[in-house]
Amino acid sequence: GLRGNPDSLSLHNNLGILFRDAGQPERARVHFLKALRIRGEDPAVLSNYANLLFDKRRTEQAKHYLRLAQKQQRSPVYFNNLAVMERFTREVLGSGVQFGHALRERPDYSNAKFHSRYFEGRSQVIKEANHPR
Repeated sequence: GLRGNPDSLSLHNNLGILFRDAGQPERARVHFLKALRIRGEDPAVLSNYANLLFDKRRTEQAKHYLRLAQKQQRSPVYFNNLAVMERFTREVLGSGVQFGHALRERPDYSNAKFHSRYFEGRSQVIKEANHPR
């Protein structure tokens, strides 16, 4: 565990996820921040920390960390999560763009397809992903 490897990025990230899922956000935050001190540009840690911040309704901070994750790795999950956050803050245009990016990266991504239905009439990318020929 951590005693033998206190600087393990994956252990701190996984403990953060565990504590977040167990409803212990403060303990999760401690481990995500330790992981970020070890390697601050790790996209998985940035994304997981963003999700924790969003859970706590610190949405602007969450979006900041998710954008940092996107700069490191183009993941449909990161685009989808940012789209959900932007929709939550009523940034409809930005949300649609992010859903479109998610579907460009992975046209069969069901979560993005489900959440993007609102934008079908506004985006050809979303329309094509939700209604393949």
